[in-house]
Amino acid sequence: MSDGGHIHHPSAQDEFVRAAQGVGGTSFHLDRIFSIRDYFTNIFRHWLLFVVAALVGTVWAFYYEAHAPKLYTVSIQVGPVGDAPVQNSGGVSGLVSMFLSGGSMSMGPPEWSRYVYALSSVRLAEKLEREHHLIKKLFAPRWDEKTKSWKPTPGFGAGVGRFFRNMFGFPVNVPPDIKDLQSYLSGNVFLTTDKTTGLTTLSMNSGDPKQAMDFLLMVHHAAVQLVKNEISSRNQAKIAYLTRALGTTVNADQRGILIGMLAQTEQTQMLLNNNLPFAAQIIDTPTIPTQPSTPPMLNVAMEYRIGLLIFLILVVIAIDQISGTNFADYSEAKIRNFPRFIGTLISRFREYGWRGVFSRT
Repeated sequence: MSDGGHIHHPSAQDEFVRAAQGVGGTSFHLDRIFSIRDYFTNIFRHWLLFVVAALVGTVWAFYYEAHAPKLYTVSIQVGPVGDAPVQNSGGVSGLVSMFLSGGSMSMGPPEWSRYVYALSSVRLAEKLEREHHLIKKLFAPRWDEKTKSWKPTPGFGAGVGRFFRNMFGFPVNVPPDIKDLQSYLSGNVFLTTDKTTGLTTLSMNSGDPKQAMDFLLMVHHAAVQLVKNEISSRNQAKIAYLTRALGTTVNADQRGILIGMLAQTEQTQMLLNNNLPFAAQIIDTPTIPTQPSTPPMLNVAMEYRIGLLIFLILVVIAIDQISGTNFADYSEAKIRNFPRFIGTLISRFREYGWRGVFSRT
């Protein structure tokens, strides 16, 4: 644009205003791609689609709430034996990774660190399988009692996995083992610490809260016993070594040191032999929840599903405006004709029965 021989270059603000009004910019011609004014006009013009989205989202939310599995969060508060606080949060796997990498996992005694590590260890999985035979219980749908053999894992994903394993020559129907049990423990039993209260919680989600509570207590006691057994075994070996060393040592100073170490180790071993709390203890009496934690409340499920449908409608309107497919108009026309369509089906049913309903003429 020129004025008296001078060329006027529109500012970026002028370009945006012209594009928003559907007039278009002089440099980029934004109205040829997308008009903001037309887009909002189309949104208000297709109000029926949003009403239907709200209705469908509400029905969808009620259906989801009625059919979704109810899961309960079962938890017990645990802590190290003594007054030392634990300062960390996250699942068992996160705590263990910090322990292995030398991070500051906790400020509690070494036995507490051993307990945290044991919760996701192979040794705990071996102990639980040896004492409670958990593999057959946890993977019961795959166990065939008649043939005493393991069935293939059901599901489409498992079938695809078997196809590729067979293609590359790997074993196909691999029965669950200790590693699978360890993975189950790491993926279902969580140790978290509240940053505000400092309380450490051992928890898991399940559809049966009573069974989950029993399982959680079993895992806790097994982890404590595992730590006790490991320390007891180490103490017994240390006591045997110190006893042999005392029998061959004649230096008075060295004997005094060995006697002190032996007395301390024997004292620790005596505490292990008693039924006193060790490594980790349950701080408060655990209770079984009566209200499920999932699925989310109905209003949350409804807001999510209605919002998702509205977002999809906005995307369809934008695509229609850019490509000119008019899919939104087509869908709205079908919705407007839906009552007439239902009325036609009812008339045919009354006159011809089910044969008339499915007839095209």
